[in-house]
Amino acid sequence: MKIGFIGAESTGKTSAARLLAPMLGIPLIEELVRDLCASWGCRTPADVPDVRVAQRAYLDAQAAKQMSMGPSYVSDRTTLDNAAYMLQYAAPTMPLEDVRKFLEDAKLHVQPFDLLVYFPIAWDVVEDDGFRNTDPALRREVGDIIWQLVLDFELRAKTYVVREEGVQPRVREILREMTRMRLI
Repeated sequence: MKIGFIGAESTGKTSAARLLAPMLGIPLIEELVRDLCASWGCRTPADVPDVRVAQRAYLDAQAAKQMSMGPSYVSDRTTLDNAAYMLQYAAPTMPLEDVRKFLEDAKLHVQPFDLLVYFPIAWDVVEDDGFRNTDPALRREVGDIIWQLVLDFELRAKTYVVREEGVQPRVREILREMTRMRLI
């Protein structure tokens, strides 16, 4: 069983994934962007000199990690998130063919998920950890792009939108949906 969390930054995906994966007894794929930035000597994604190269590297790392994990895992990001951030940050400077290829690859690597869990923005004020972009307008735009990709990639049937607030209530809600879908 493959469960992917999708949504803009600071919506609670990682906190919920860290709680859910051990409950299910399956591995967790945590956000890879921080490690990639650090490996390039960058403190944040904004410090990366070529955003196009970086966005492609993020997608490729996410896809490779997913393919290496075996039949079951929880991922606190997916290639759908990668596609949304590429569209937000890099697409205006990319050749159209590169954008198309990126989106095709993102779609290909999001298909194996049995369940996608969309985390809408539930709060505008987020803790500034020095890495994430905390701009509420940008977060809403990215969330909207992710949702549009769900629709464009015809993923709505396997996408659940969390409604609860708080990590534990959200995880209970996700477990109910997984039961309803007969994933557990």
